[in-house]
Amino acid sequence: MTSDSSHVTEESDIPQISERPRSPGGLDGRHLVWTFIPAFVTVVFGLVGFLAGGYTTQFKVLSIAAFTCAVVGAGSHVLLAQGHQRARGALGALRTSSSALSVAAILVMVAFTLTGKPSSLGPAQAATAAFTAPDARTPVSSPFSAWGTSDLPANTHLWLLVRPPNGVFYTTDFAPLHVDPQGEWDTAGIGLGRDRDDIGKSYELHLVGVRVAEDADPRVEDPIYRAALAAPEGQGSVSFDVLPVGAEELDSVRVTLGDRLP
Repeated sequence: MTSDSSHVTEESDIPQISERPRSPGGLDGRHLVWTFIPAFVTVVFGLVGFLAGGYTTQFKVLSIAAFTCAVVGAGSHVLLAQGHQRARGALGALRTSSSALSVAAILVMVAFTLTGKPSSLGPAQAATAAFTAPDARTPVSSPFSAWGTSDLPANTHLWLLVRPPNGVFYTTDFAPLHVDPQGEWDTAGIGLGRDRDDIGKSYELHLVGVRVAEDADPRVEDPIYRAALAAPEGQGSVSFDVLPVGAEELDSVRVTLGDRLP
């Protein structure tokens, strides 16, 4: 009698191979990094870019583009995680390309920030200007000179406007004031009044700043400059009922016409 030497293998005897857990939809940590970290960084750039008024249009467009790409990438990730297997290939490609574009836009914004082109990080420099002379205590004789100081951002024009009792603003020249490297400006030959009957009347002098884009033609974008260039030949000045859009008043002084020279 022979004995049965066969051995029945128990299920418990079979070595169990553990599988690495996978996230829903077959996603792993790398996909999460590529999708949500760009989205987070882009949200930060977007908020800072729109809350700080000093950013240029190019920077804001890049911020919007990066944010949009990050949202598309995150949306694709969510759809994949929910098991949309039919469109798995298309969603995966969309997720990867959107996240890559988002990262690229962020890198461009970082490069702009580090190089200062087109705009440095932080709020725009505020324009300041002030009169040194004349002052309100001393009557002026027409014509007279005026001078003062200023601290202007790049591509900012400084204008001197006169406002007589009729309330209308008049230019004193057909070009902006010249500001030297020390931030000082001066101008001469400012005339007030039409005749000696205007002696004793008050006039307002206004320093006005107009900032134009770096790559724009200042003769077109600056509304005061544009009006001055369009004035007919022989016209003494250009007038405005109100300050043009884009013109910012930086300082003003009220003077009294003490004498009017012939």
